[in-house]
Amino acid sequence: MKSSLVRILALMLVPAAANGFGRFAYGLLVPAMQHHLGWSSLTSGSLSAANSAGYLIGAIIADRALTVFGERDAVLGPLAVATLAVLACGATGDVAALLVLRLVAGAAGAVAFIAGAAVLTRLTAERETRALGLYFAGPGLGIAVSALLITPIAVTGHWRTGWLLDGVLCAACLALVAPVLTRMPLARPVRGGGPRPWEHRRVGALLASYGLFGAGYITYMTFSVAYLRGNGRTPDQLVWFWFALGAVGIVIGLTLAAPLSRIRGGGGVAVPVAMTALASVLPILSGTGAAELASAALFGSFFTVSATVTAAARRSLPPTQWPPAIAGLTAVFGIGQCAGPLISGAMADGPHGLRAGLLTGTLLLAASAACALFQPSDSSGTPSLPTEPATQANHR
Repeated sequence: MKSSLVRILALMLVPAAANGFGRFAYGLLVPAMQHHLGWSSLTSGSLSAANSAGYLIGAIIADRALTVFGERDAVLGPLAVATLAVLACGATGDVAALLVLRLVAGAAGAVAFIAGAAVLTRLTAERETRALGLYFAGPGLGIAVSALLITPIAVTGHWRTGWLLDGVLCAACLALVAPVLTRMPLARPVRGGGPRPWEHRRVGALLASYGLFGAGYITYMTFSVAYLRGNGRTPDQLVWFWFALGAVGIVIGLTLAAPLSRIRGGGGVAVPVAMTALASVLPILSGTGAAELASAALFGSFFTVSATVTAAARRSLPPTQWPPAIAGLTAVFGIGQCAGPLISGAMADGPHGLRAGLLTGTLLLAASAACALFQPSDSSGTPSLPTEPATQANHR
């Protein structure tokens, strides 16, 4: 049991690096990069959209990467590539170069994240639900650590140093994961056939909801710190804001994912998405520090959304359709993540500034919650959290 716990905690560092550091820490560096490089909000949003486009590409090729390279290399190789891309972001202020680097970091991080989840699903069965909760909360760890270490650097304007530290933190996670993964008995995926058909109409409401959620939540993650910085928040206040988002998100992910996933229909998805919508509008409604901290803490509920969407899809479709359905949902989510920062960034460049950009994200999240409620309570599958990888494997 101790050995299994060590493996789970080590694997938790994969999403901490790929998402917490590699994706979300960019939001901390946006204000300094806008100031020193003269960027508009649309330019800042385009870098976030590029990372999301990379994530979409990575999600599409992850299963193939597992087939070709095996589990170990599909985690460690892409995580190393993502680390190098993050480090390189501190070496240039050229927008075109940064767009490419963010795209590469997003694609590599997505492959590492999905491959790590595939490894996790083969751990001790009785610990599966808690293990998945801990894994999906991994980005919260990265967010909390980056709040304490990167924010103090970012607020001084040293964005290059912030990228360097971000890359060093990714490298530290890689160094800790590699020896544990090397000692694990991993599996060789079975080569499958072509794409399998699935009844997408039966989860049409989920598809719409997940796409809108992707657009809304990434808006908050990209522009919330810049909004608070523009309102005169001190470095200490920004640290606690970002730390609360990550730390409380871990707790919410561990405690609410399982009970929410048991709610029939799309209700289990609508609840956490509605919580993120409420959280995103709090800084707009009230400029107090208490409201902003409450916003960050409540927004941590986004860590449960992927689990509840997966559970709802499993209930609505037969088991043979789960893998292609989850792949389709992930693709729509990725498209939403690409569109969100561009739409909100364009709004933020208008007369109402970042306030309008954040409000756009809120409206997208509210629409996502509403769409989820239209998902029927069809019980073709099982209400539990996923307990098996989308790609079957044989031990080697």
